[in-house]
Amino acid sequence: MLWYQRVLEKFNLDMHRIILVADPDGILQEESILGYLTGKDFEIVEHNDPVAFRYVYEAEFRDQAERKLIVQVREYNLNSLPYDVQQAGVAVSLSLAEFFPRFSYPVLKQLDTEFIGALYQAYSECPGVTLGDQGTREFVLQHIYELVPSLIKNLEQFTRVLLSLHYRKVQLPADLVAFIDEKLQGKEFYTGINGSVLLANREDFWSFLQEQWSLFIQGKIKGASQALVPFEHDDIRVYIDNLFNEGILTPVAVNQGVDKLPEWAKAGITGYQATYHDETKLKLLIKKLDKLLYQENLSYQHWLKVAPILAEAKITLYEIANLSQDMKAQFNNIYQELSKLFKEWLLAKYGTLSNLPYIKNPVMVHHIPKFLGYQGRKADWQRLALVVLDGMAWDQWVLVKKYLLKSYGVKFEEGSAFAWVPTMTSVSRQAIFAGEPPRYFKDSLFNTSKEEHLWKRFWENEGFKAFNIKLVKGLGDGDSPELDTLLSEPKTKILGLVVDKIDKMVHGQQLGTKGMHQDIELWMQGGYLQALLEKLFENKFRVYLTSDHGNIEAVGQGKLNQGALVTSKGERFRIYQASEFMREAMEETKSIEWPNKYGLPDDLHILLAENETAYIAEGKSVVSHGGISMEEIVVPFIKLWKEEKHR
Repeated sequence: MLWYQRVLEKFNLDMHRIILVADPDGILQEESILGYLTGKDFEIVEHNDPVAFRYVYEAEFRDQAERKLIVQVREYNLNSLPYDVQQAGVAVSLSLAEFFPRFSYPVLKQLDTEFIGALYQAYSECPGVTLGDQGTREFVLQHIYELVPSLIKNLEQFTRVLLSLHYRKVQLPADLVAFIDEKLQGKEFYTGINGSVLLANREDFWSFLQEQWSLFIQGKIKGASQALVPFEHDDIRVYIDNLFNEGILTPVAVNQGVDKLPEWAKAGITGYQATYHDETKLKLLIKKLDKLLYQENLSYQHWLKVAPILAEAKITLYEIANLSQDMKAQFNNIYQELSKLFKEWLLAKYGTLSNLPYIKNPVMVHHIPKFLGYQGRKADWQRLALVVLDGMAWDQWVLVKKYLLKSYGVKFEEGSAFAWVPTMTSVSRQAIFAGEPPRYFKDSLFNTSKEEHLWKRFWENEGFKAFNIKLVKGLGDGDSPELDTLLSEPKTKILGLVVDKIDKMVHGQQLGTKGMHQDIELWMQGGYLQALLEKLFENKFRVYLTSDHGNIEAVGQGKLNQGALVTSKGERFRIYQASEFMREAMEETKSIEWPNKYGLPDDLHILLAENETAYIAEGKSVVSHGGISMEEIVVPFIKLWKEEKHR
């Protein structure tokens, strides 16, 4: 029996409209379970803020017999729920201890939800086997992480394990790190390296690898390497291009002796242009996209991988001076296929995303503060800054990254998250600062005046004082005395920064996507963002960067003249409070209706322009946002840090 089927045996979905789930281990957040429940028209609301929960419950579920609700309580019982809610629903209890009675519950409880399905499959294939703490650790490491400590014999094998874990952003639980560390103690290769830190902390591992790379390059030139890491081994060498192209490692300067380096190693020295822009590179990127297009069982992780590749392809496409018509046609064909498939997937699965676990990585932008809060508690951060580059799409991040790579010591790990639909600032950016879906800030849905209040409320609930929490908006040009004061003020612990320069470029853009690329290049040449990040690093802030939505070049399909019938409107979307006015607009345009159950207030009706079109004069071109193209909805989420210069 599959994992999700075993869990769903606990539910009688056909008999009950409101189900209350005591779920201390977050089992409901497993993707296959979420997909099944939302496919049965259930909406899942987590009970963590009693006031916010009461607001949503009263407004959208209590007296609406057609709405199905699952209330998730991350505790062992339902006592925290209001009495009337307990009376209205049927209770269900979920626990890993129940599903894995022969394994150690304290060990299992530390695992990310995404691994539980695979673990249950392996568990089912070992009937009768009962394991204590140590046995469970060994079983989990072997079957989930493909890691057997006793088989790690040298630094080459250990480095391969570390690369596999950290490049995939797999965070081992502290208990398993301690277990591996204990098993490796006493082995010769393990002496002199802080193995437990390298296992537990990605930044420390990348720093270690950076130092080793410098020693490797110096050794190849001098003919006597002092590096511990065997970079020339095939299993390690395969990572090199990506580590430097993605900014995880910084190329080292080489004044002479470049001819002594193997060709593959030149990706890690300054001045070597591994990312050449010609039709050969575009062909490789199209091939990658084509391969991803035909994968089965598409999940949200699939699209988060596609978006950066598509962005790189678009950058390359626009930088080729004399692109052949054949290559244009190849790109356009694969782009249209991807867009069609993405839209179909999004309409079917978007509703599951807001409830997915965010501890490892945020899936949606409103998960970002929750992720940061969790990571901060775990690592005891002292200061945190979240920089929101309003309106920045993935292809524009590729350009921003190019300039940050030139800033010595700036490193980053790239990730992605889904924006909220419609992809407009007051919806998606406000969700970032609220740490909640848009239905929770209905009263300010069409403006951003309450962002600071929402930001402070979130972090006050995390245990900070109001005077520790600041939000500064309108950044992007010139000096900001207010910001400089906040940075130097020790009581500033949590800092939200809105850089709206790119969004202004979008709304003033006359030259389409190519014009956007040119404007961002000019802005980055001015050094504003680099200087801002440097100030944050100097003042000991942990720094993350994201966007609230992206943008796309669209072509007008004709104006919609409905005046006051529209509650809010943009070039790629319309929001109505009366469904009949939305239906009227649908008859006149190529549009789709967005399901309002996807995290939005219940009384709103969303109309989105189809494909790459906009509600402007027919044939006119515009750069805009609000729709559900991949460029608008999948945004970068970047961890940045500054590394001290190596000797």
